[in-house]
Amino acid sequence: MLFCVYHTVYSGDKLPPNYVGSTSLKRIKEENYFGSPRSRAYQDIWESELLENPHLFSRTILSTHETREEALSEELKVQKENNVVRSSEWINMAFAAPNGCFGMDISGELNPNYGDKGTQHFKGIWDKKHDEIVENMIKERNAPEGKKRMKRVIAEEWEKRRADGRYEKFCETMAVVNNDPVKNEKASRKIKDRWLNDPVYQEKMRNRKQGGRQPIQVEIDGTTYSSMSEASKATGLNAYKIRKIVNETK
Repeated sequence: MLFCVYHTVYSGDKLPPNYVGSTSLKRIKEENYFGSPRSRAYQDIWESELLENPHLFSRTILSTHETREEALSEELKVQKENNVVRSSEWINMAFAAPNGCFGMDISGELNPNYGDKGTQHFKGIWDKKHDEIVENMIKERNAPEGKKRMKRVIAEEWEKRRADGRYEKFCETMAVVNNDPVKNEKASRKIKDRWLNDPVYQEKMRNRKQGGRQPIQVEIDGTTYSSMSEASKATGLNAYKIRKIVNETK
């Protein structure tokens, strides 16, 4: 099996424009693979844009290799040449480690501050600083003001998508996938493979299940239901219409 290093260019306005990675040529051809950023800052946006706006992504094969290790070494070389973890032009927030693992490997020349006078000063605190930033982002998002702002932003974004036709396009795309057994199976297999092989995704989904939203009581035509799911099953209304009823009665 041959492996490759690829460069993906994103031409939208929600992400940095560049991403570099390595994978098998088989995956590139069979899945039209563009990459899988692991950072919390970009992962969800990347997946959403790839699903709704695939035309914004293009990919170039930079090199091919006989082994995965050779591909990883070349990927690391490209990342270091472009100093991806410190550049706002790149989605990559971590270097590819030579042993095949991915993460904030900051030892020696992999340190984003390597060669600077302050290298020794920053050694050992990069991960700590990164964790503090992520923790502050989560706190801000979960604060009452942050939740209100997020709710407003999401509502505004959905209105934009309905106005410019993106929502209808998304529904049409999902209808094609749901009605095509081959595409449906491929999408299901992709989610299943991610659940089985991606520890970060597994942890994310477990936390979501443990700390999910509390059920919202819904009253429709004088009948109170314990949750929107129960109301949907009893009335036949979809989730969007039920949410609209909830918002109108607040």
